[in-house]
Amino acid sequence: MRSIALQLALAAVFAAGWWSSARAEFDIYGMAHISVDQSGNGDHDPATRKTATSISSNQSNIGLRGREGLRDQLFLIFQAEGTVHLDDGRGGKERDSFVGLESGYGTVLAGRYGTPYRRLTDRLDIFSTTHADYSAVIGSVNGESIFGRRANNILFYTTPESYRLRFAAAYIANQERDELPLTDAQAALHGFSMALTFDSGPLYAGAAYQRLGQAPGPDQTAAKATKAAIGWDFREGTKVALIWEKASSGARLSGLEESRTAWYANASHVSGNTTYKIAYGMTDSLRAVPGSGAQMFALGFSYALSRRTEMYLLGTGIRNHSGAAYALQTDPDDPDSAIAPAAAGDDVYVFSAGLIHRFDIGF
Repeated sequence: MRSIALQLALAAVFAAGWWSSARAEFDIYGMAHISVDQSGNGDHDPATRKTATSISSNQSNIGLRGREGLRDQLFLIFQAEGTVHLDDGRGGKERDSFVGLESGYGTVLAGRYGTPYRRLTDRLDIFSTTHADYSAVIGSVNGESIFGRRANNILFYTTPESYRLRFAAAYIANQERDELPLTDAQAALHGFSMALTFDSGPLYAGAAYQRLGQAPGPDQTAAKATKAAIGWDFREGTKVALIWEKASSGARLSGLEESRTAWYANASHVSGNTTYKIAYGMTDSLRAVPGSGAQMFALGFSYALSRRTEMYLLGTGIRNHSGAAYALQTDPDDPDSAIAPAAAGDDVYVFSAGLIHRFDIGF
């Protein structure tokens, strides 16, 4: 893959001509997000450096999306979106990319997409796409991001966005292999996800469940997770949120399921062009691994230079207990985005100065 951005640009040239002749909407959109980061991983080896300065691309992306009226309030929708690596010019991974149908009964789509479980709390992550992203603890079991990732081969349904009470469900077909022949172990790699949300304006609340099949074995069962969340907008520039999650990787250690419980809370306040943010998360120990819990903290602020552009400063860190190896990560879909501890029990921290620009061009 030479460049997802180039592929999308070429697709836009051909699609724009066809789309303009139809009664439809068509957008090219994206985000450029760059940051300069000072990080540390607690490395105690005197022969190596335990701190580093780097430039991160932080889920920068570009995409195409469209919506065409078919008949009687029935619409065709599509989207193709990919990551752009501004730091080194590499082509990135596909993001939410799908085709589907939208009507007064809801939306059905198929492709690669965030699961209902993931999407339930996306809007509550005030440090999203930065090194203080809540995926350090939410969706992660001892440093491995399992439940915060997008799903391939997904069939997704959601009730209309206009409903205050919304339901979403998805079937995830084979996650790693989608053609025959399949072994029994490969055929087990499918999953299910669902979420129920209530959105009344100041109050946002919901719960979700996800199950991911894994290759069966004496020490392996399906990965499962449940979470509940609540957010409140005080309408004076202040918002707060609280998330609870119980998750299991499906592995068994000493006969005990590798599971843990996590909490995450945050608050933000807007004053003029400045937004102040603070967050704290924690996860308890795995049942079979004493001392495998961790705490996460983040503090920062952003300043809006325009409606679409902002700059920010933040500090964030993970304090791992003696048996834990949780990492800071900007993108749960990309293991390379993680800043991991040098060894179990080591702490991780990042200080970032970043710039974000979002664009959306309609045709």
